[in-house]
Amino acid sequence: MPRLHFQNAQRGVRPGDFPYRSLLRRVVLDRFDTLRGDCCFHWVGKRRMARINLQYLDHRGPTDVITFDLGDEGAIRAEVYICPAIAIEQAREFGATLQDELLRYHLHALLHLAGLDDRTPEQRQAMRTREEELLNHIRSLPDYTAASPSSP
Repeated sequence: MPRLHFQNAQRGVRPGDFPYRSLLRRVVLDRFDTLRGDCCFHWVGKRRMARINLQYLDHRGPTDVITFDLGDEGAIRAEVYICPAIAIEQAREFGATLQDELLRYHLHALLHLAGLDDRTPEQRQAMRTREEELLNHIRSLPDYTAASPSSP
């Protein structure tokens, strides 16, 4: 199981308001047991996400999640950047809770680290289906609550 690390470098969403860390550790233990190494999730603001997106992917503007695996074939060494401000917008747009939207971004990154891609429409659909399966698994866990983390 990969070691998961969490960093918060934004002020818009308080991560302590829901048990996402324990939920992610549980789903990794249950469903990603073949992954080895380290994965650090960084929650960042829109400006930092836009800079990362431009610098490394040559895309303008912020995005929801960017995953970098700097490891080798035997183990991951991942840096994952997640923008909670985008999650707030997307949750409103899609009628999701903020908690589920943020969990979806973490799961999306883990699926990339497990080898899934989303470059083609078929791959995107497969990724979406797998995200939903994993999110449903998380919803069945005892410490899942439908309450969303709060914004200041």
